Amino acid sequence: MHPKPFFVFALLLYVHFSFGQAPSLTYNTSVPLPGDSIAFYLCNSVGPGNAGANITWNFSNLTFKYGASSMAGEIFHSCQPNLLCNTFPGSQLILTNYANTSFGNYTEYECYITDTSKISENGIEYWATPLYVYTDSKDILRFPFTYNDSFSDSYSYYSYYSTSSITNGSVEVKADAYGMLILPYDTFTNVIRVYTHDTLVGPSNQLAGYETYTWYSTGERWPLLIITWNTTGIVDTQVTYYQKVVPGTYIPQISKAGFSLNIYPNPVQDQLNIDFDNPGTSNIHISLMDMLGREIDMIANKNFSAGKQHIQYTLHDLAKGVYLVRLQSEQSIATKKIEVL
Repeated sequence: MHPKPFFVFALLLYVHFSFGQAPSLTYNTSVPLPGDSIAFYLCNSVGPGNAGANITWNFSNLTFKYGASSMAGEIFHSCQPNLLCNTFPGSQLILTNYANTSFGNYTEYECYITDTSKISENGIEYWATPLYVYTDSKDILRFPFTYNDSFSDSYSYYSYYSTSSITNGSVEVKADAYGMLILPYDTFTNVIRVYTHDTLVGPSNQLAGYETYTWYSTGERWPLLIITWNTTGIVDTQVTYYQKVVPGTYIPQISKAGFSLNIYPNPVQDQLNIDFDNPGTSNIHISLMDMLGREIDMIANKNFSAGKQHIQYTLHDLAKGVYLVRLQSEQSIATKKIEVL
């Protein structure tokens, strides 16, 4: 028996309106509210998949990069009456990133300018230090924003470590795809993907470039998945997926036994000594990271026996500046700041 023409017509209409129309990101659907909280997970590298209309991205098999230690939490705050925003004039929203170390929780703050037309990055504070202060903020999204929309923006900031040196940057942003996103914990059918190409020129005319793919679902108020890499080849691909935003709640932190960590000499010129007391036999990932938490080099990734450990690490043509050394296992995290001369 053949289906009736009306039934076929109705089915085609359903398919067209359910899967054929691209979602549109707006201020009300895509900007977090004070009190929103979210958990995120650092994952092993994957490719971004295809661009275009009605794409299905299946990331159901994402694996944690650092096991149980891959999860951290974020919460959003209003700038009023938070004095932190005095360091970053014009900000309305603070994103606080909570993580655990051997000496307690540390926090990273990202300050944003928000209004009905856009959301812009305005400054970053890390380890109680105003790391980047924007003199011209960087637009992350403009509203409304839908498939094939695009914009470009220029920005500039100075570093806390060199207030007289300005870094200039530019971004090219395009909504290059929409469709269905499958993550390990849920499936989202109303998703738009945003591609960003970011180019920076430092005070000494050094170049850096980043490419980022970000998946948004209308109503979630924060990305569901971010894949980014440094196009100058300095860091590996970073993959982060987020759980759904929880309105107005705080994510409790997990208490973990920490490493006893000692790093010397500090400041350092060429060779670094890393001493730590391992609480138990485990695989430990030791990373050298920049001040944005991006891995520059993997110092070690292997099983260590329980007890006192010693590692020597030679710095290979590393630019002068401030970096982080992080030790991470499934049970413990420890991070120390170092200065390279």
